[in-house]
Amino acid sequence: MIRGGGWNSLRTLGWYEKNRFRPLFAFTEDEIKTISQSESWPIFEDESNQSNEYLRNRIRNYILPLLLQEGTDPDRIYKNFHRMEKPTSKILLKGALSRKAPSFLKIDVWVLNDLSERERKFFIDRYLRSLGLHPTTRNFFQDLTHCLKRMNSFGIENKEAWFWKSSSYDLYLIPKNSPCLKEFKLESKDMILKWNGNQKKFLLDSFQIYALPAPKFAKTG
Repeated sequence: MIRGGGWNSLRTLGWYEKNRFRPLFAFTEDEIKTISQSESWPIFEDESNQSNEYLRNRIRNYILPLLLQEGTDPDRIYKNFHRMEKPTSKILLKGALSRKAPSFLKIDVWVLNDLSERERKFFIDRYLRSLGLHPTTRNFFQDLTHCLKRMNSFGIENKEAWFWKSSSYDLYLIPKNSPCLKEFKLESKDMILKWNGNQKKFLLDSFQIYALPAPKFAKTG
């Protein structure tokens, strides 16, 4: 009934794979809307959609009407399970606007190793969603899976994030606009170091200056 992924999750599917042809996936969402409004293309419906032999139809024909009679709000349910592409102030609470996404997230490598490939993709995509990023594409996820299987350190990237892992430690997901990727800033007058959204003040007494010995040159001639 509710997939929870929205339009972004459909982007991970190919327009033709496993003998399934999805011609609309070759177009963008805006192009599909334009075509449906300007062209008189016939829409064919599967005959099974009208048969109560299938569970999905029994849910639609019997259970959904009862939920509507009890005051269920479909629009509210949809918004609860789908992240809107371009949220507006009308549907976002003030608390959600002030919530700050983390600068990076890490996933325990042992957790990833215990998951199936399908579970692993769902797990990583949920972490990316927490960072305000899109799910991984099918091709990129396959590349990431191959890197994880080799058990070596690696760093790969897509358009939105870096995926970094050392040979035996966690997988780090770092957005490309993350504060931790920016250069640090030192305010020398007040001895304040700023980096990754944090700052630390140093006392002059905590610094020790060491004089390096000057290089010695042999005298010739």
